[in-house]
Amino acid sequence: MTKQLHVLNLANKQLPDHDYRVQYRSLSQLARLTYGLPDKPDSLDADEFVKLGFREGLGIADLMHFWGLGKHLVKNRKYDLVHCFSTKLQLLGPLVAKIAGVSSVSTITGFGRTFNRDELRYRLLRPFYMALLRRSVASAKAVFFQNHGDLQWLERQLPKQAHKMHWIGSGVEAEVITGKNFEVSRLVVLMVARLMHDKGIQEYLEAASRLAGDQYRFLLVGPPSVGQESLYRQVQLAHERGVVEYLGEMNQQELCEQYRRSHIFAFPSHGEGMPRVMLEAGHGLLCPVASDIPAHRDLIKPGAGFLIERKQDFESLVARLRDLQADRNLLKQNACAYQQHILTNYTMTAYAKRMDGFLQQLCPERLPTPPGRAAQFSANEAA
Repeated sequence: MTKQLHVLNLANKQLPDHDYRVQYRSLSQLARLTYGLPDKPDSLDADEFVKLGFREGLGIADLMHFWGLGKHLVKNRKYDLVHCFSTKLQLLGPLVAKIAGVSSVSTITGFGRTFNRDELRYRLLRPFYMALLRRSVASAKAVFFQNHGDLQWLERQLPKQAHKMHWIGSGVEAEVITGKNFEVSRLVVLMVARLMHDKGIQEYLEAASRLAGDQYRFLLVGPPSVGQESLYRQVQLAHERGVVEYLGEMNQQELCEQYRRSHIFAFPSHGEGMPRVMLEAGHGLLCPVASDIPAHRDLIKPGAGFLIERKQDFESLVARLRDLQADRNLLKQNACAYQQHILTNYTMTAYAKRMDGFLQQLCPERLPTPPGRAAQFSANEAA
Protein backbone atom coordinates (compact mmCIF):
# COMPACT_ATOMS: atom_id res chain seq x y z
CA MET A 1 0.00 0.00 0.00
CA THR A 2 1.26 3.49 -0.86
CA LYS A 3 1.95 5.55 2.26
CA GLN A 4 -0.50 8.40 1.87
CA LEU A 5 -0.16 10.35 5.13
CA HIS A 6 2.82 12.64 5.79
CA VAL A 7 3.51 13.01 9.53
CA LEU A 8 6.08 15.29 11.19
CA ASN A 9 7.32 13.78 14.46
CA LEU A 10 8.71 16.31 16.94
CA ALA A 11 11.01 15.53 19.87
CA ASN A 12 13.48 17.51 21.99
CA LYS A 13 16.50 15.22 21.71
CA GLN A 14 18.28 13.04 19.20
CA LEU A 15 16.52 9.69 18.93
CA PRO A 16 18.63 6.54 18.70
CA ASP A 17 17.95 4.24 15.78
CA HIS A 18 16.36 1.65 18.09
CA ASP A 19 13.81 4.16 19.46
CA TYR A 20 10.20 3.16 18.75
CA ARG A 21 9.48 6.51 17.09
CA VAL A 22 12.25 5.92 14.55
CA GLN A 23 11.46 2.25 13.97
CA TYR A 24 7.80 3.03 13.34
CA ARG A 25 8.64 4.68 10.03
CA SER A 26 9.66 1.37 8.43
CA LEU A 27 6.69 -0.57 9.87
CA SER A 28 3.82 1.81 9.19
CA GLN A 29 1.61 0.83 6.28
CA LEU A 30 0.01 4.26 6.10
CA ALA A 31 2.37 7.05 7.12
CA ARG A 32 5.50 8.62 5.70
CA LEU A 33 7.53 10.11 8.56
CA THR A 34 9.70 13.21 8.79
CA TYR A 35 11.47 13.93 12.09
CA GLY A 36 11.96 17.40 13.58
CA LEU A 37 14.89 16.90 15.96
CA PRO A 38 18.02 18.73 17.15
CA ASP A 39 20.25 16.07 15.53
CA LYS A 40 19.71 13.40 12.87
CA PRO A 41 19.60 9.70 13.83
CA ASP A 42 22.06 7.70 11.75
CA SER A 43 19.40 5.58 10.08
CA LEU A 44 17.39 8.51 8.68
CA ASP A 45 17.86 9.74 5.14
CA ALA A 46 18.46 13.47 4.68
CA ASP A 47 14.92 14.05 3.38
CA GLU A 48 13.46 12.38 6.50
CA PHE A 49 15.03 14.93 8.86
CA VAL A 50 14.38 18.59 9.68
CA LYS A 51 16.76 20.24 12.11
CA LEU A 52 14.84 21.99 14.89
CA GLY A 53 16.47 23.40 17.99
CA PHE A 54 14.35 21.89 20.76
CA ARG A 55 16.44 20.26 23.47
CA GLU A 56 15.79 18.91 26.95
CA GLY A 57 15.03 21.46 29.67
CA LEU A 58 13.32 24.83 29.45
CA GLY A 59 14.94 28.07 28.34
CA ILE A 60 14.24 31.41 26.73
CA ALA A 61 15.58 29.99 23.46
CA ASP A 62 12.52 27.75 23.25
CA LEU A 63 10.43 30.78 22.27
CA MET A 64 12.55 31.13 19.15
CA HIS A 65 12.34 27.40 18.48
CA PHE A 66 8.54 27.47 18.56
CA TRP A 67 8.58 30.49 16.27
CA GLY A 68 10.84 28.52 13.93
CA LEU A 69 8.47 25.54 14.07
CA GLY A 70 5.54 27.75 13.11
CA LYS A 71 7.47 29.23 10.18
CA HIS A 72 8.47 25.75 9.00
CA LEU A 73 4.85 24.52 9.07
CA VAL A 74 3.56 27.57 7.20
CA LYS A 75 6.32 27.37 4.60
CA ASN A 76 6.02 23.60 4.08
CA ARG A 77 2.39 22.75 3.46
CA LYS A 78 3.23 19.09 2.91
CA TYR A 79 2.37 17.75 6.36
CA ASP A 80 -0.98 16.14 7.08
CA LEU A 81 -0.26 15.78 10.79
CA VAL A 82 2.22 16.91 13.44
CA HIS A 83 2.97 14.42 16.25
CA CYS A 84 4.41 15.99 19.43
CA PHE A 85 6.54 14.11 21.96
CA SER A 86 8.16 15.45 25.19
CA THR A 87 6.58 17.79 27.73
CA LYS A 88 7.18 21.21 26.26
CA LEU A 89 6.26 20.08 22.75
CA GLN A 90 3.08 18.47 24.08
CA LEU A 91 2.13 21.69 25.85
CA LEU A 92 2.75 24.19 23.04
CA GLY A 93 3.24 22.18 19.84
CA PRO A 94 -0.48 21.57 19.11
CA LEU A 95 -1.28 25.27 19.57
CA VAL A 96 1.53 26.30 17.18
CA ALA A 97 0.37 23.69 14.66
CA LYS A 98 -3.22 24.92 14.89
CA ILE A 99 -2.16 28.51 14.24
CA ALA A 100 -0.15 27.26 11.24
CA GLY A 101 -3.19 25.40 9.93
CA VAL A 102 -1.90 21.84 10.47
CA SER A 103 -3.63 19.11 12.46
CA SER A 104 -1.75 17.60 15.40
CA VAL A 105 -1.65 14.77 17.92
CA SER A 106 0.46 14.26 21.04
CA THR A 107 1.84 11.27 22.90
CA ILE A 108 2.11 11.77 26.65
CA THR A 109 4.89 9.50 27.83
CA GLY A 110 4.31 10.40 31.50
CA PHE A 111 3.68 13.38 33.73
CA GLY A 112 7.19 13.41 35.14
CA ARG A 113 8.55 15.15 38.18
CA THR A 114 6.04 18.02 38.02
CA PHE A 115 3.44 15.59 39.36
CA ASN A 116 5.67 12.96 41.01
CA ARG A 117 7.67 15.28 43.25
CA ASP A 118 6.38 17.18 46.29
CA GLU A 119 8.84 20.08 46.38
CA LEU A 120 7.29 23.54 46.43
CA ARG A 121 8.55 24.50 42.97
CA TYR A 122 6.78 21.52 41.39
CA ARG A 123 3.55 22.20 43.28
CA LEU A 124 3.65 25.78 42.02
CA LEU A 125 4.21 24.61 38.45
CA ARG A 126 1.21 22.29 38.35
CA PRO A 127 -1.58 24.88 37.79
CA PHE A 128 0.45 26.51 35.00
CA TYR A 129 1.16 23.10 33.47
CA MET A 130 -2.51 22.11 33.61
CA ALA A 131 -3.63 25.39 32.01
CA LEU A 132 -1.30 24.81 29.06
CA LEU A 133 -2.25 21.14 28.85
CA ARG A 134 -5.96 22.01 28.73
CA ARG A 135 -5.34 24.32 25.78
CA SER A 136 -3.06 21.76 24.13
CA VAL A 137 -5.63 18.96 24.31
CA ALA A 138 -8.30 21.29 22.92
CA SER A 139 -6.02 22.12 19.97
CA ALA A 140 -5.08 18.50 19.12
CA LYS A 141 -7.08 15.89 17.21
CA ALA A 142 -6.04 13.16 19.67
CA VAL A 143 -3.83 12.57 22.70
CA PHE A 144 -2.15 9.19 23.14
CA PHE A 145 -0.93 7.69 26.40
CA GLN A 146 1.66 5.04 27.05
CA ASN A 147 -0.11 3.71 30.14
CA HIS A 148 -3.72 3.46 31.26
CA GLY A 149 -3.16 5.11 34.64
CA ASP A 150 -2.07 8.43 33.13
CA LEU A 151 -4.92 8.23 30.62
CA GLN A 152 -7.55 7.71 33.32
CA TRP A 153 -6.10 10.50 35.47
CA LEU A 154 -6.31 13.07 32.68
CA GLU A 155 -9.80 11.91 31.73
CA ARG A 156 -10.88 12.86 35.25
CA GLN A 157 -9.15 16.24 35.00
CA LEU A 158 -10.53 17.09 31.54
CA PRO A 159 -13.78 15.12 31.15
CA LYS A 160 -15.03 17.22 28.21
CA GLN A 161 -11.95 16.24 26.20
CA ALA A 162 -11.92 12.57 27.25
CA HIS A 163 -13.15 11.44 23.82
CA LYS A 164 -9.79 12.53 22.36
CA MET A 165 -7.72 10.38 24.73
CA HIS A 166 -6.48 6.91 23.78
CA TRP A 167 -4.05 4.30 25.02
CA ILE A 168 -1.24 3.61 22.52
CA GLY A 169 1.41 1.84 24.64
CA SER A 170 4.89 1.46 23.22
CA GLY A 171 7.09 -1.15 21.58
CA VAL A 172 10.60 -2.46 21.18
CA GLU A 173 12.30 -4.72 18.71
CA ALA A 174 14.80 -6.83 20.64
CA GLU A 175 16.26 -10.32 20.71
CA VAL A 176 13.93 -12.85 22.31
CA ILE A 177 15.89 -14.96 24.79
CA THR A 178 14.67 -18.45 25.68
CA GLY A 179 15.98 -21.45 27.57
CA LYS A 180 17.49 -19.57 30.50
CA ASN A 181 18.78 -21.54 33.50
CA PHE A 182 16.99 -20.38 36.66
CA GLU A 183 18.55 -23.05 38.88
CA VAL A 184 21.96 -21.43 39.26
CA SER A 185 23.15 -20.95 42.83
CA ARG A 186 23.77 -17.21 42.42
CA LEU A 187 20.95 -15.16 40.92
CA VAL A 188 21.91 -12.16 38.78
CA VAL A 189 19.82 -9.06 39.52
CA LEU A 190 20.00 -6.32 36.89
CA MET A 191 18.95 -2.67 36.94
CA VAL A 192 19.25 -0.41 33.88
CA ALA A 193 18.67 3.30 34.43
CA ARG A 194 20.25 6.72 34.22
CA LEU A 195 21.80 7.54 37.60
CA MET A 196 19.04 9.72 39.04
CA HIS A 197 17.31 9.59 42.42
CA ASP A 198 13.91 9.43 40.69
CA LYS A 199 14.90 6.14 39.07
CA GLY A 200 15.15 4.41 42.46
CA ILE A 201 18.93 3.99 42.38
CA GLN A 202 19.18 4.62 46.13
CA GLU A 203 16.70 1.84 46.91
CA TYR A 204 18.55 -0.54 44.61
CA LEU A 205 21.87 0.19 46.32
CA GLU A 206 20.35 -0.35 49.75
CA ALA A 207 18.78 -3.66 48.74
CA ALA A 208 22.07 -4.79 47.22
CA SER A 209 23.93 -3.80 50.37
CA ARG A 210 21.56 -5.98 52.38
CA LEU A 211 21.77 -9.04 50.12
CA ALA A 212 25.10 -8.97 48.27
CA GLY A 213 27.02 -12.20 48.69
CA ASP A 214 27.08 -15.77 47.52
CA GLN A 215 23.38 -15.89 46.60
CA TYR A 216 23.09 -12.71 44.52
CA ARG A 217 25.08 -10.71 42.01
CA PHE A 218 23.85 -7.13 41.50
CA LEU A 219 24.51 -5.34 38.20
CA LEU A 220 23.82 -1.67 37.44
CA VAL A 221 23.92 -0.23 33.92
CA GLY A 222 23.39 3.42 33.03
CA PRO A 223 25.13 6.76 32.51
CA PRO A 224 25.69 9.42 35.21
CA SER A 225 23.35 12.42 35.24
CA VAL A 226 24.20 16.10 35.46
CA GLY A 227 23.41 17.43 38.93
CA GLN A 228 23.43 13.95 40.49
CA GLU A 229 27.12 13.81 41.39
CA SER A 230 26.56 12.71 44.99
CA LEU A 231 24.51 9.71 43.80
CA TYR A 232 27.23 8.85 41.30
CA ARG A 233 29.76 8.81 44.13
CA GLN A 234 27.51 6.45 46.11
CA VAL A 235 27.36 4.12 43.12
CA GLN A 236 31.13 4.21 42.74
CA LEU A 237 31.59 3.47 46.45
CA ALA A 238 29.15 0.54 46.25
CA HIS A 239 31.09 -0.76 43.26
CA GLU A 240 34.41 -0.50 45.13
CA ARG A 241 32.93 -2.37 48.09
CA GLY A 242 31.70 -5.16 45.83
CA VAL A 243 28.02 -4.48 46.62
CA VAL A 244 27.10 -3.82 42.98
CA GLU A 245 28.96 -4.09 39.71
CA TYR A 246 28.54 -0.73 38.04
CA LEU A 247 29.01 -1.24 34.30
CA GLY A 248 28.38 2.33 33.12
CA GLU A 249 26.60 3.10 29.85
CA MET A 250 26.28 0.32 27.25
CA ASN A 251 25.22 0.04 23.64
CA GLN A 252 22.31 -2.19 22.69
CA GLN A 253 24.45 -5.20 21.84
CA GLU A 254 26.30 -5.02 25.15
CA LEU A 255 23.06 -4.51 27.05
CA CYS A 256 21.48 -7.54 25.37
CA GLU A 257 24.29 -9.66 26.80
CA GLN A 258 23.43 -8.45 30.30
CA TYR A 259 19.77 -9.40 29.76
CA ARG A 260 20.94 -12.81 28.60
CA ARG A 261 22.93 -13.53 31.75
CA SER A 262 20.48 -12.01 34.29
CA HIS A 263 17.45 -13.55 36.01
CA ILE A 264 15.67 -10.66 37.78
CA PHE A 265 15.08 -7.12 36.57
CA ALA A 266 14.80 -4.67 39.48
CA PHE A 267 13.28 -1.28 38.66
CA PRO A 268 12.13 0.69 41.74
CA SER A 269 11.61 3.89 39.72
CA HIS A 270 9.41 6.64 41.21
CA GLY A 271 7.69 7.52 37.94
CA GLU A 272 7.70 6.39 34.30
CA GLY A 273 5.59 6.70 31.19
CA MET A 274 6.50 3.39 29.59
CA PRO A 275 10.12 2.42 30.29
CA ARG A 276 11.85 0.82 27.33
CA VAL A 277 14.10 -1.18 29.64
CA MET A 278 11.11 -2.96 31.15
CA LEU A 279 10.05 -4.06 27.67
CA GLU A 280 13.58 -5.19 26.83
CA ALA A 281 13.69 -7.15 30.09
CA GLY A 282 10.57 -9.01 28.95
CA HIS A 283 12.22 -9.97 25.67
CA GLY A 284 15.22 -11.05 27.73
CA LEU A 285 13.20 -13.49 29.90
CA LEU A 286 13.80 -11.68 33.19
CA CYS A 287 11.36 -11.65 36.08
CA PRO A 288 10.50 -8.00 36.86
CA VAL A 289 10.38 -6.62 40.40
CA ALA A 290 9.29 -3.03 39.94
CA SER A 291 7.67 -0.13 41.77
CA ASP A 292 3.88 0.11 41.93
CA ILE A 293 3.35 2.99 39.48
CA PRO A 294 0.86 3.30 36.58
CA ALA A 295 3.27 2.22 33.83
CA HIS A 296 4.33 -0.90 35.70
CA ARG A 297 0.72 -1.82 36.50
CA ASP A 298 0.13 -2.06 32.75
CA LEU A 299 3.14 -4.32 32.32
CA ILE A 300 3.08 -6.53 35.41
CA LYS A 301 -0.02 -8.68 35.61
CA PRO A 302 -0.80 -11.26 38.33
CA GLY A 303 1.62 -14.15 37.94
CA ALA A 304 3.84 -12.19 35.54
CA GLY A 305 6.20 -10.29 37.81
CA PHE A 306 5.94 -8.39 41.08
CA LEU A 307 5.02 -4.86 42.13
CA ILE A 308 6.65 -3.38 45.23
CA GLU A 309 5.93 -0.32 47.34
CA ARG A 310 6.74 2.97 45.65
CA LYS A 311 9.57 5.23 46.87
CA GLN A 312 12.03 4.82 49.69
CA ASP A 313 11.07 1.26 50.57
CA PHE A 314 13.92 -1.08 49.82
CA GLU A 315 12.61 -3.58 52.37
CA SER A 316 9.85 -4.78 50.02
CA LEU A 317 12.44 -5.19 47.27
CA VAL A 318 14.65 -7.21 49.61
CA ALA A 319 11.74 -9.43 50.67
CA ARG A 320 10.73 -10.19 47.07
CA LEU A 321 14.29 -11.02 46.04
CA ARG A 322 14.55 -13.45 48.93
CA ASP A 323 11.28 -15.11 47.87
CA LEU A 324 12.60 -15.63 44.35
CA GLN A 325 15.89 -17.02 45.60
CA ALA A 326 13.99 -19.56 47.69
CA ASP A 327 11.46 -20.59 45.02
CA ARG A 328 12.98 -21.02 41.58
CA ASN A 329 9.77 -22.36 40.04
CA LEU A 330 8.06 -19.10 41.07
CA LEU A 331 10.91 -17.16 39.48
CA LYS A 332 10.77 -19.07 36.19
CA GLN A 333 6.98 -19.05 35.91
CA ASN A 334 6.79 -15.29 36.40
CA ALA A 335 9.64 -14.62 33.97
CA CYS A 336 7.98 -16.73 31.27
CA ALA A 337 4.53 -15.20 31.83
CA TYR A 338 5.99 -11.69 31.73
CA GLN A 339 7.79 -12.42 28.48
CA GLN A 340 4.59 -13.70 26.90
CA HIS A 341 2.70 -10.56 27.94
CA ILE A 342 5.38 -8.29 26.48
CA LEU A 343 5.66 -10.25 23.22
CA THR A 344 1.89 -10.10 22.77
CA ASN A 345 1.40 -6.39 23.43
CA TYR A 346 4.68 -4.47 23.27
CA THR A 347 6.53 -5.44 20.12
CA MET A 348 7.11 -2.84 17.43
CA THR A 349 4.73 -4.72 15.14
CA ALA A 350 1.95 -4.42 17.73
CA TYR A 351 2.69 -0.73 18.31
CA ALA A 352 2.73 0.06 14.57
CA LYS A 353 -0.59 -1.71 14.07
CA ARG A 354 -2.20 0.32 16.85
CA MET A 355 -0.80 3.62 15.58
CA ASP A 356 -1.85 2.91 12.01
CA GLY A 357 -5.34 2.11 13.28
CA PHE A 358 -5.62 5.49 14.97
CA LEU A 359 -4.28 7.34 11.94
CA GLN A 360 -6.91 5.57 9.87
CA GLN A 361 -9.60 6.99 12.12
CA LEU A 362 -8.13 10.48 12.44
CA CYS A 363 -7.55 11.11 8.73
CA PRO A 364 -10.20 9.11 6.85
CA GLU A 365 -10.23 11.59 3.97
CA ARG A 366 -6.54 10.85 3.33
CA LEU A 367 -6.67 7.16 4.17
CA PRO A 368 -9.73 5.33 2.85
CA THR A 369 -10.27 2.13 4.81
CA PRO A 370 -8.85 -0.87 2.90
CA PRO A 371 -11.40 -3.65 2.22
CA GLY A 372 -11.80 -5.99 5.16
CA ARG A 373 -9.78 -3.83 7.52
CA ALA A 374 -11.27 -2.80 10.86
CA ALA A 375 -9.50 0.02 12.62
CA GLN A 376 -11.65 0.63 15.65
CA PHE A 377 -9.93 1.24 18.97
CA SER A 378 -11.03 2.67 22.27
CA ALA A 379 -9.32 4.46 25.11
CA ASN A 380 -10.16 1.54 27.40
CA GLU A 381 -8.46 -1.09 25.23
CA ALA A 382 -6.43 -3.18 27.64
CA ALA A 383 -3.03 -4.59 27.01
